Amino acid sequence: MILAGDIGGTHTRLALFDGDPHEPLALAIYPSRKHAGVGEIVAAFLAEHPADLEGACFDVAGPVSNGRVKTTNLPWVVDARRLADRIGLRSVELANDLAATAYGIAELTTADLETLNSGDPSRSGAPWP
Repeated sequence: MILAGDIGGTHTRLALFDGDPHEPLALAIYPSRKHAGVGEIVAAFLAEHPADLEGACFDVAGPVSNGRVKTTNLPWVVDARRLADRIGLRSVELANDLAATAYGIAELTTADLETLNSGDPSRSGAPWP
């Protein structure tokens, strides 16, 4: 079982996965500013959704350096070691939220895509390579 999280200034989204990345076993959204830190949110989530975790990864709005992030929109420092200790894992991975989005693009299929504007880009008048 994998715990995945998106830690943002407005909301923190947590989900449990065991196989299909399109089908979380549990998903919850917490208002970030109503909590003292991500550890508090993760503890609340796991109390509601107990799981035998194999790993955990969180994307965070802020630069990741040496397993730590000072969030850009919250007064939090997210520390991978402390978070791992709190949830009983050997380690936890942290990733910058924009980098995590970029990594995820490679996993998309055509079923995941949505056309915003159909048409022929060569007829738009915009420069096209």
